[in-house]
Amino acid sequence: MIKVLVIAHNLCWDIGDLNCFQVLILDPVEFDFNQNRYVEYPISEILQMIGRASRPGIDAISKCSFFCHTPRKNYFVKFISEPLAIESNLELYLHDTINSEVVVGNIEAQNDIVDWITWTYMYRRLTQNPNYYNLSGKTGEHLNDHLSELIEKTCDDLVKSK
Repeated sequence: MIKVLVIAHNLCWDIGDLNCFQVLILDPVEFDFNQNRYVEYPISEILQMIGRASRPGIDAISKCSFFCHTPRKNYFVKFISEPLAIESNLELYLHDTINSEVVVGNIEAQNDIVDWITWTYMYRRLTQNPNYYNLSGKTGEHLNDHLSELIEKTCDDLVKSK
């Protein structure tokens, strides 16, 4: 049984199924010789290290102790403890998406696009974060105007590209 294991941060991906009761992360920075400065570990590696603090079926709880420079503490606490909103980028690829839905037969007319788009993640997020999607408000009228304009512009672009 291994009591203590010390590894470099970039090996957190390569240690297989090795999980533990407690993970200690010490000063999450490294010197980058190309940039000639210290850079923080990628967030993905920090999350991978934190995820190693779990032994399902053995421990009811696990711990992760994070030691870093005090000004960076709030950043890491916020990142780890608050959910990160994920937004849709469907607007960027709407032409291709609608085109493929037409080819498959899910969309046959412009009205079908409105019905189809109400089932997308983007539609759910429009009222949650209207600024991200350039909406002028959260009301149903604002939502309908934005979607109508978006669908009309996309359909016009698709017709012109024929």
